[in-house]
Amino acid sequence: RGMADADILKIVEYACYCDQQVAWQGLSILAPPYESASQKVCEPYFNRILKDYALLAVSAIGVVVVNFLLKLTMSILVNLERHASRTESNASLMTKLFWAQFVNTAIIVLVVKAYLHGALKEVPVIGSIDLVTKYVGAGQHDDINGKWFVSVGASTALAILLNVFSTAVPPTIMVYVRRLIIRFLFCLGMKPATQELLNQQFEEADFNLALRFSQVMNIVVTVICYSGGFP
Repeated sequence: RGMADADILKIVEYACYCDQQVAWQGLSILAPPYESASQKVCEPYFNRILKDYALLAVSAIGVVVVNFLLKLTMSILVNLERHASRTESNASLMTKLFWAQFVNTAIIVLVVKAYLHGALKEVPVIGSIDLVTKYVGAGQHDDINGKWFVSVGASTALAILLNVFSTAVPPTIMVYVRRLIIRFLFCLGMKPATQELLNQQFEEADFNLALRFSQVMNIVVTVICYSGGFP
């Protein structure tokens, strides 16, 4: 009583008490409004937990969105390369998209959250760039432990899970949506003029091997890299 929230959150016994309330009453105790006695006591702690969960979700969704933008960007760049064959084009897209998505999914969050004890400042050229030394290697974790998993591992695991669904679910949904649209157009009497156009309406989209391979490899390699630090 009379203490600031920041000071209260530093008390180990306070955090232990609030964790026990969550364990006994379930996650529903975190949801406002805070009316019970235990909820009022632990309100600052619960607010911090909800904030951490929100940041975790936003971080994971951000990774998925950036991966989607990388897919569009890499497709445009590969088309500008003017490859002589479809095989060369797919190989180039496969490689570039995999590395771009892997760095975005697994490497960036690890490097930003890592604490390197000022090791980057001793690296030639890079150590003289204040913007790099300020944000890279200046995090809170110098080892893989429980706190690291809450801050880094959980968001990465959620990003991997969202990547799995964002890769497989949208194409499946679009197949059924396309079929419904075709049936609706037929009911309106909007039929194709030739047999070729009719065939095209019932043909499914081409399987993009380069895109699917790079996305699957990104998930597999990320899981392998982080499997040692995940419980």
